[in-house]
Amino acid sequence: MTFSYVTAEYRCTQCTGVRSEHASTFSVPYVVAALIAAIPWGFVLSRAPWNFPWYYFFCIFAGELLVLFVAGLPLSFFFIGGSMARRCSICGAPMTLRGRYFTKLQKPRWADAALLLLFFAMNVAAWLVWYHHA
Repeated sequence: MTFSYVTAEYRCTQCTGVRSEHASTFSVPYVVAALIAAIPWGFVLSRAPWNFPWYYFFCIFAGELLVLFVAGLPLSFFFIGGSMARRCSICGAPMTLRGRYFTKLQKPRWADAALLLLFFAMNVAAWLVWYHHA
């Protein structure tokens, strides 16, 4: 499974300095994580006393995708930093955006690991609240 990113390439206007910035995108490992998290919820909610029909699993899966989105919100606010005007680390001149493109990596970046860890923590918290009130 590969993680996909949007990579932005910047180049200095004065020297040969270059800079790449990576932003995570929705990829297959996130769908798999949401699917794995939805299976226990679907199993529990299809049994007594709730007895939801089998097709409610798709709603549960959509809820897990929403939890994954909510888990990404604090991380996106945490990673917003600096100004929009990029400066070269070598000479301090302004940098220009040369383009954006999609890249794929087999190994997750640390932001992906943080997102999946926060998603897991939110699911554990939901199960603890469920257990406490059941």
